[in-house]
Amino acid sequence: MDNKTYITEAMIATGLLSVLSAGAFGAFGAIVHYLYLIVKTDIKYSSSKMFLFAVLGFFVGVVMNELLLETFHRTYTGVILISGFLFMKILDLLSEDGLNILLRRVNIKKE
Repeated sequence: MDNKTYITEAMIATGLLSVLSAGAFGAFGAIVHYLYLIVKTDIKYSSSKMFLFAVLGFFVGVVMNELLLETFHRTYTGVILISGFLFMKILDLLSEDGLNILLRRVNIKKE
């Protein structure tokens, strides 16, 4: 009985680590995007804005990781980094008609 408990705990820890690492890669991509904007444009650095970019990048990284696992049964770290970099465009797509396309792709009916 103790052996099963250890296996379950290991599986939960592995799943949690997978989600956190995907979110971290997405957040890193979003931070790089923010720093890129500072270099290319005249916006002033703000730590709160960078934190907001990181949180949104974390979210998009986790979503992209789950989509990759569902579709390709693999995680591609580079794609997650790029999705973190492009998180604004991805969120714009999901907020418009992209959500319906995505839900049809994974066969979920929107309520």
